[in-house]
Amino acid sequence: MGQLPPLRLEVLEFNIEYGGVHVSSDKVVEAIRRSGADVVAIEEAQGHTLAVRRALGWPYASGRLQVLSKYPLIDPPGADGVYLFVQLTPGRVVAIENIHLPSNPYGPFEVKQGETRRSVLELERRLRLPAIQPSLQAAEGLGAQGIPVFLTGDFNAPSWRDWTPEMVGERFQIRYSVNWPVSVAVEEAGFVDSYREVYPSPKRHPGLTWWAARPHLPFWNPGSTRRRTGSTSSTRSARRRPRPRRSSARPEGPWTRA
Repeated sequence: MGQLPPLRLEVLEFNIEYGGVHVSSDKVVEAIRRSGADVVAIEEAQGHTLAVRRALGWPYASGRLQVLSKYPLIDPPGADGVYLFVQLTPGRVVAIENIHLPSNPYGPFEVKQGETRRSVLELERRLRLPAIQPSLQAAEGLGAQGIPVFLTGDFNAPSWRDWTPEMVGERFQIRYSVNWPVSVAVEEAGFVDSYREVYPSPKRHPGLTWWAARPHLPFWNPGSTRRRTGSTSSTRSARRRPRPRRSSARPEGPWTRA
């Protein structure tokens, strides 16, 4: 049997912040349309996933994983809410995992407030690293079956690729390099940081996504530490990226396993 031809799939990770209704739900819909995405992983949907789907006029959505899609979505037996299948053609699927890791205490704030690297790493390993393990374990099983996996979400932790020794002092909160454990674990599981794959230089293309420019809200206006958050990574391809140096920092972003 011949090799299947490649398909192009556009995946968007989008934190719409508190349901997307405090600024403009219309702008949420407009942003998705303008992105050209085929599949959208939403963070902080707060029950509005299906409303966004209806406004877009798209046929498929999962309120459980907060995913919108132009393609059929399948919640397979044994997935346990960790992943969905996106059916690109009959009999041909990719998997998508959408996660939102704990936000507090937040590692870069700890760095900014004078905590040591050791203390920050202990926090990450205790709080966020365990929370991503079910997704990484599921991805391993899917990869063994030859199923490509997209890992999307808000990791609430930076990428080691954005906190390397060369980046120290580039932004005021980067006081020292950090091998952020979540991003390291994601890469060691075979995922590729999609943004850094295209834009490898964090100096030339910092890709800061948070906080976002928007009108002032009475209850939440971060306005301080800026970072690249919300990731899309993809799974293993024949090519794997080199493991990070132990002196570097690690990624938080869209991931793909090749």
